[in-house]
Amino acid sequence: IRDVYKRQVRLLANEHDFSRTEAYLFSSLVGGLEVSQVVDPQVTARNAVPSEYLSVPF
Repeated sequence: IRDVYKRQVRLLANEHDFSRTEAYLFSSLVGGLEVSQVVDPQVTARNAVPSEYLSVPF
């Protein structure tokens, strides 16, 4: 799950000019963290951000 946030923060910082702090706050407030699957030993998760919160879509 940490990896999901790290990747999303990197994407928001690079594509939408967020600072790292802003990206973490944004992800925490509007993101919808979901565990997609749990198969030992891996867990797949995603954190979706609704497009209406971003001025430019991905």
